[in-house]
Amino acid sequence: MGCTDVSMYVCMKVFPNPTPRWFILTPNRRLNPIQSNPYQPPDSSSFVVVDGGIFVIGGLIDGIPTTDVSFLDCYSHTWHRVKSMNMPRASASACFVDGNIYVFGGSEHYAHDHIWAEVFDRETQTWAPFMFLTHNWDFEIPQNKIIHQSLAIEVKKIFALNEKDRRFYILPSDEIVNTKDWCIIDKLLYCRGTRGKILWCELNELDWKEVKGLEDLQHSLSSSRYSFNINKLCSNSAGNIVIFWIAQSLDLWCAEISMERCKGGEIWGKIEWFGVVFEVDPFLHSSYGFKVLYSASVYV
Repeated sequence: MGCTDVSMYVCMKVFPNPTPRWFILTPNRRLNPIQSNPYQPPDSSSFVVVDGGIFVIGGLIDGIPTTDVSFLDCYSHTWHRVKSMNMPRASASACFVDGNIYVFGGSEHYAHDHIWAEVFDRETQTWAPFMFLTHNWDFEIPQNKIIHQSLAIEVKKIFALNEKDRRFYILPSDEIVNTKDWCIIDKLLYCRGTRGKILWCELNELDWKEVKGLEDLQHSLSSSRYSFNINKLCSNSAGNIVIFWIAQSLDLWCAEISMERCKGGEIWGKIEWFGVVFEVDPFLHSSYGFKVLYSASVYV
C-alpha cells in the first residue's frame, strides 16, 4: 500500500538466560517477543537503526571481542548474517551516516591507528578503514580513553562522546542518527542521570541541567516499594523521551515523556503514560532479572 509504520523495538537480557531476547512494544503498551538471534553475543554489542531494520555489531563472546555482524529485518522479523568487520570490536560506537555505517573504537587499537575506525558500505556490502584522522585536527584522543557513542545535531558534524568525562570531539560528516542512552530532540541533548533524573543541555554549552516536572513520579516511585533508576533512555518517532526501569518486583516499567521549553529556558517534562510493559512469572520470581540492552523506534 506504500504506507509506513513505526514501532519500538527492545533488546534485553532476561536472566538466567544469557542470550539477548528481542521484543516489540505493542499498541496496548506491552512487550511482545519476536524472533531472537541465537548467535547474538551476550554482551557489549553495538546497534544501528536503518529504515526497516537494526544492525547488531560486534560484542563479547566468552569475553572475547568478535567481528560478527547481523541484521534484524523488521518487516519479517527475521535475522540475516552480514559480512564481518575487519577488526573484532566490543562496546564500540556505531552510527548511520549518509547510507553507510561507521564504527569507532571497541578494540585495543588507538584513535590514530588506521584500523581504529571502519565504515560499512551497504551497497557493496564491504568494510573499509575510515581514515578520519588524516587531517590536522585541533584535538587528540588520549590512549586511555574510549569513545562510547557518536551523534550529531547539524550537517557536517559528528560528536564523538567519551561517556566518563562527557567530552565531545568533532569530526566531519553528514547528518547522523544518534544511538544508545543519549538522544537529540529539537537540537537539545538528553541523557539519563541518577535517581530517575533526566538531564539536558545545549550542544554549544554542555552545561547539564535537570528536566523539571518529573519530581512527583520520582518521589512516588522512590518512596514506594519500587526502586527507580533509569535502565535505558531513548527517543521515539513522536519526538518524546522513552525510559525503562526495573521495579523491586522485577517487573519492567516504561514511560513516555514529552518535552517543552518554557519561559526562562527551562525544559519541563510531561508524562504521557507509564506502566508495566513486561511482568515476571511469579513462579520464577527468584531466578528472574532484566537488563535492557537497547531500544529504538524503527520505520517499516
